[in-house]
Amino acid sequence: ISGRATPLSVETSVSDQADLKAQVRDFWDEKSCGEVYATGDSAREGYEAQSRARRELEPYIAEFARFEEGRGLDVLEIGVGMGADHVEWAKARPRSLTGIDLTPRAVEHTRTRLGIYGLASDLRVADAERLPFADDSFDLIYSWGVLHHSPQTARAVDEVRRVLRPGGRARIMIYHTYSLTGYMLWIRYALLAG
Repeated sequence: ISGRATPLSVETSVSDQADLKAQVRDFWDEKSCGEVYATGDSAREGYEAQSRARRELEPYIAEFARFEEGRGLDVLEIGVGMGADHVEWAKARPRSLTGIDLTPRAVEHTRTRLGIYGLASDLRVADAERLPFADDSFDLIYSWGVLHHSPQTARAVDEVRRVLRPGGRARIMIYHTYSLTGYMLWIRYALLAG
C-alpha cells in the first residue's frame, strides 16, 4: 500500500460497530492468539515455545515480513499479539519501533517478552481504525492476520495509508475465508473451543 487513495467505507451502525469491537477485544483479551503454545517452566521458555509453534504452523511469516529490512526505519506493527514478530522487528534495529494492539493482555505479553531479551518498543493499547499517530509517521507498517478482525477493516486500511510515509511499505496479511490456515484457526479457536 502506498500513496493516498479514495477512502473505503462499509455501512454499519455506530452501536453495532462498538458492540463488534468490544466482542473482538474481549475475545483476544481472554487469551492472546497462540497463548496455548506458550508452555514452559519460565516466561522465557513459554515465549520461545510459542515462537517455535508459530514458525512451524506458519513458516512463511519470516519470508513475508523480511524483518531485516526494518533496520534504520520507523516501523509500526498493528496487532502485536504475544510479541513473537515484534521481537524480530526489534532485533532488526529499526530507528524506531512502535506496536499497538486492541488488548492490554497482548501489550503486556509483548512488553514482558521484549524485556526478557533486553529490547524496547513504544507499545500502546490502540485501535487500528483510529491510529494515534500523525500522517506520514512510518516507513514500514506490518500486520499479520489482524486487520480482518476489525469491524471496519476498510477504515483500518485507510488508517494504514494515512500514517504510511510516501514511498513507505505496508506488509499486511489478511486470512482468506477459505484458506487452509483460516480453517485450521477456525477449528482450533472456534470448533474445539465450543
